Amino acid sequence: MRIKRRKRIEIGICLILGLLSLGSCKSAGAAKGSSEKWLSQADPQAVIVKGIYYMPDFDQNQIYVWRFQDQSLSVWDFVREANLNSSKIIKITSPDDQHLAIWTQTEEEATGFYEENPLMINLWNLKEKRLERQIQATGSAQMRGEDLYWIVQNQLWHQSVNQDEAKMAADLNALVGDRRQIKVETVQDLYVIVSARTYASESVRTYFKIDRSEQTISSFDVEPGNWGVSYYPDTYLIGADDEKLYFQVYSSEKKAYFSTDLEGKTAELIALQNGMSNEPCLSEKGIYSVVSNREIGIFDNPKQCQVIRRQNYDKAFVSTLDCGLQTKLTSVDGWLKATVVSGNGMHQIALIHPETGKTYEVVQKKTAFYQALEDHALDGIDQPMQFSQEVPAAQGSAPDPGELLTLEGKAAEVEDKILVLSANKKALQQLNPETGTFEERYFLSQAKYPHGRMRSMIPAEDWLFIKAIAGQPGRTKEYCLILNNQEFTPVYVLENVNLVSAAQGKAYYIRNRTKTDAAQVRCLDLASGEDGLLFDERLFDNEAYGSSLTGITYDDAEHCLWLIQGGFRGGDLYQYDLTNQTLSLKARPEQIDTWDEQNFVLTSTAQPKLLLGLYQVENQMSNVNYYFLKGNQADLLIKDTPGTASAVLTQQGAFTAESSDGDSAQPIQDYNSSSYRPYSTIYYRSGERKDELLQLDSLDVELAYLPSSGLLWLRAKDKQSKYPQETWITYLYDLNSGELRTINEETFNIYE
Repeated sequence: MRIKRRKRIEIGICLILGLLSLGSCKSAGAAKGSSEKWLSQADPQAVIVKGIYYMPDFDQNQIYVWRFQDQSLSVWDFVREANLNSSKIIKITSPDDQHLAIWTQTEEEATGFYEENPLMINLWNLKEKRLERQIQATGSAQMRGEDLYWIVQNQLWHQSVNQDEAKMAADLNALVGDRRQIKVETVQDLYVIVSARTYASESVRTYFKIDRSEQTISSFDVEPGNWGVSYYPDTYLIGADDEKLYFQVYSSEKKAYFSTDLEGKTAELIALQNGMSNEPCLSEKGIYSVVSNREIGIFDNPKQCQVIRRQNYDKAFVSTLDCGLQTKLTSVDGWLKATVVSGNGMHQIALIHPETGKTYEVVQKKTAFYQALEDHALDGIDQPMQFSQEVPAAQGSAPDPGELLTLEGKAAEVEDKILVLSANKKALQQLNPETGTFEERYFLSQAKYPHGRMRSMIPAEDWLFIKAIAGQPGRTKEYCLILNNQEFTPVYVLENVNLVSAAQGKAYYIRNRTKTDAAQVRCLDLASGEDGLLFDERLFDNEAYGSSLTGITYDDAEHCLWLIQGGFRGGDLYQYDLTNQTLSLKARPEQIDTWDEQNFVLTSTAQPKLLLGLYQVENQMSNVNYYFLKGNQADLLIKDTPGTASAVLTQQGAFTAESSDGDSAQPIQDYNSSSYRPYSTIYYRSGERKDELLQLDSLDVELAYLPSSGLLWLRAKDKQSKYPQETWITYLYDLNSGELRTINEETFNIYE
């Protein structure tokens, strides 16, 4: 009973404190972070004061205010309240529990080296809600408690936030010489560390230690130890305490974290990290870092990452995060702050308790630029396409994948024949799957097409469309050869053409732009040979940098052409009504998401099953989502097929050949290890299911599905090939029995 009474008394006290706005028992307890000693410097942008987390918003216009007590987020328009005109909020620190130091800079001040640019430190009184003092400093500044140090013209200046005037603490002119980017690295109780860079053949950073009491100055360069990797000469100070300095140094393969004494000597390795890994945070308990599920052998969710703590060979899981393009861990008053930035402009901030793993999602929001792309994605579209994002249930199997949809490739079934482009891309051959022998059907004349190569073929009705290139390197021309699929003789040759779609006895194609003429959309009647202009690219009225026509597909049901036209950021989807001769914008990739690199893709498919692909580079990993295109509706067929993989789509899924380096379902390998094995895995994919069929010891694999034969045609580049020679091995894989047969081997010089 006494315990219950004590709880009632505590609740009453908390309620009174809350009503008096003097704090909260709950917020104080919830905001308590870890007491461990951090070796990395505290987060330079954010602070926690009395259970409230403050940081600049992602566009640096306002301040996010997040309360531990109720996990609520609000936005504080500090710039307007403090009457600072058009200032950007650079970072927020706190000298004590009564004030915030809010660092701001105007656009006019943000020129040249950041370290030399002026900025303002605004001391804000939290209790009285007023601007108490302003201190003019530079981007070189660092603050510790009430002490602020910065550099002006190679001189170290100091001012307490409780004082009105600054004083010069040290003159570094004689020591700095011609070095640039001079800045304060850290302020400690006993000393201040300043760095400066020398720009010669390589960038080298020199450090200066200023004793705060005796005002003595010493300088030193930092040399990492011999840890088996050759490092770049530039070192980065990431933390300090009363006894040691902590550094990071890069190589082409690894990042090393190490400590030295206060004079930059006696380097001791703390940890080695993969060179591409995200930015970790160092503590006396170990190194906190973010790793992908794949890195630690978890293959269920490739877009998920783990926060782990490593010390020597011990590893502990702390929390789970979504992966991003960049992830950085820093410490904020005993909490780990995870900053996740994605390639679609999404920023996420999470606070993680290092001991318990308790994770709070503070904010998840896109920057203004990317949000504007999303908000205006439907501008100018009268009847927008509807995109279904629901992944369909897994269907079929490798022996029963449904109707073949993808037509374009290196091999195809044409009536009762299996046609293959030779590995050197000079000949069209007919394959006998029983004997494994080839019969040449067409040879690309090297006299007529010097250095000519056939890149792919598309069977359509009674015709075979072969895409080819010819000419000297750097001065090549594209061709579309149209062959009769009985005698395999060229009937039409379209010059300067790469994109074509055929149906109903007609070929619709795009003639590429030249120095004098715009790109043209044309129609060739395959029976009469009549070739006419439909329109040219000026109809699109798009002057974006790099804008071009990149896709065309004829739609029999709608009697229209679907076209892709886009610029630097990607390609938009248009529809050209062949009856009314009108062009309309139907979709932009930003309707779905706002990745930095994305565009729609049209691929030659069997009518009337039209396919629309959306290519995206999502956090450095390219992938394609494919949709069934019908009228104004796009229904998802398959999601996240690798953009670099060979893929063949069917009614119920896809066959893919995915290289081990980028395959999220395969372990990560060390390129520098003697056991490194490059290979590709062949999958049947449907819905969320990914069935592994076989592996080939090659990163370059070509793939085709032969439905009548129940076979996969595979051709892989031999990893033993020595430039400029290449050897390609052809296989047939029986989808019913799982038998893999080697058919032939071709070796050639790529320049002949």
